[in-house]
Amino acid sequence: MTGCTIPPIATPWTARVGPDNALPEYPRPQLTRDRWQNLNGVWQFARATAGQAVPAGQSLAERVLVPYPIESALSGIQRREDRMFEVDVTDALSGTGERKLILWAEDLTDATGQPIGKQRRTGDRGIFYQGSSGIWRTVWMEPVPASSITGLQMTPDLEAGVLRLTVDVEGREDLQVRATARGSGTVAGKIQGASGTELALPVPRAELWSPDSPYLYNLDVQLLDGRTVVDRVGSYFGMRSIGTKPGEDGKLRLALNGEILFHMAMSFAGVWALGPAKPEVGRWYHLVGVRDTVNGELRLYIDGEQAGRADACLPQGAPTGNTVIGRGRFGGNPVDYLDGTADQVHLYDRMLSADEIRSLYSSGD
Repeated sequence: MTGCTIPPIATPWTARVGPDNALPEYPRPQLTRDRWQNLNGVWQFARATAGQAVPAGQSLAERVLVPYPIESALSGIQRREDRMFEVDVTDALSGTGERKLILWAEDLTDATGQPIGKQRRTGDRGIFYQGSSGIWRTVWMEPVPASSITGLQMTPDLEAGVLRLTVDVEGREDLQVRATARGSGTVAGKIQGASGTELALPVPRAELWSPDSPYLYNLDVQLLDGRTVVDRVGSYFGMRSIGTKPGEDGKLRLALNGEILFHMAMSFAGVWALGPAKPEVGRWYHLVGVRDTVNGELRLYIDGEQAGRADACLPQGAPTGNTVIGRGRFGGNPVDYLDGTADQVHLYDRMLSADEIRSLYSSGD
């Protein structure tokens, strides 16, 4: 990795994406229907202002690849906009006459009180990310009957050998549902009952789901008016249990399918080269940080030995601006002050080698 010449919010696959393959898959895999229309592709685009009238009948000047955030390279826009219009003129609908879909998108990110996580209109190359505005999920449509399935609530019950299933329905409340589970192409279990109530779909001798063997059952759910199928959706589920179990030390541990499973859940925010040990109070440490723009990484040395590293996209050349040691920054304000003392601080205009760092530590510099 050399410098930061890659386009914004890019991946190794960016160049392979275009209008013909912009997220072509069905966007809701746990509630699928056979008939649907994907509206992803090249749309007309324009910057908008608050209170602006809908540009009906107009042609917008720019083009954007939906459904990618406009800050990204994939969108073709690659800039930040708080408000925008996006228009798709499509022949996807049958019949006569022009159909036009006009969508207004507004995302003020950190200028409002809305939940935004670590998004910011302008990222700080640290723990705050470049915001993602505009359309960022597949745009699609499908024909749905007046009485239809709107959701599936599924909970596996290994002890009872069933999938506890509730089929949520919009429209008539007197309709029945029929659910069929299939594993490896064969019927594993079926049940019929009232919509909106919990049903116990039998799954005898279930093949259990685990990270080592992520076995999934296919599920077919039909909404019935007598013998007439009113609506039909597909889904999937895994048979597994989540609970706790005492470990060898007597403490409760998370358990999958009745067995303790080691969980490694890391939250990595920003780019930090961290040492593995907690510092001891009352002890001096020799610390060296290396900013390697050739290999695109940060390295931390403690008492002459490398103790941590992190990949980082670093611009070429010397850093500009003020150099601050002993605190961080959050929301433009100083935070996380060093709870200790720093002494004999040296800055170098080049990268130090591992041998040089060990020599500095040995000499006491």
